[in-house]
Amino acid sequence: SRVWGRAAFYLLVAAMQFTQGSVLSYICGFGLVFIALVSIIVSRAAAGKLTTLHRILISTAGIKDEVLLRAKFDELDRNKSGSLDASELAALATSLGAEFSRDEMAAIFETLDTDSSGKIDFEEFAAWWRGDRGGAYTC
Repeated sequence: SRVWGRAAFYLLVAAMQFTQGSVLSYICGFGLVFIALVSIIVSRAAAGKLTTLHRILISTAGIKDEVLLRAKFDELDRNKSGSLDASELAALATSLGAEFSRDEMAAIFETLDTDSSGKIDFEEFAAWWRGDRGGAYTC
């Protein structure tokens, strides 16, 4: 996913920094390696929490009907924009008793926003709700 790709990019740039041979390059390289590792850790934590949140959501609501699913989406879309923004997704998580850090929430939002539009439309939400990915997520 995008977070893993970003971590791989940081590692690539870190490797290039190490080849420069200067003290500043080594410091920058180690900093980038640290950032890559933090990205991977946050990604793994967010993916696990997203999978758990999905299971809770299905067990509490269990909506299979498309009409009911649309009604649930419209209920979550507080500003009636036709899509969910990060705050509306966070409100859903909070209402289900899940707590995410800001970084985890950003990784989850990027994972669910499959078309990279900056918002979660009904189709993306419905795919997540129905478990079209088999319930396992990688952030």
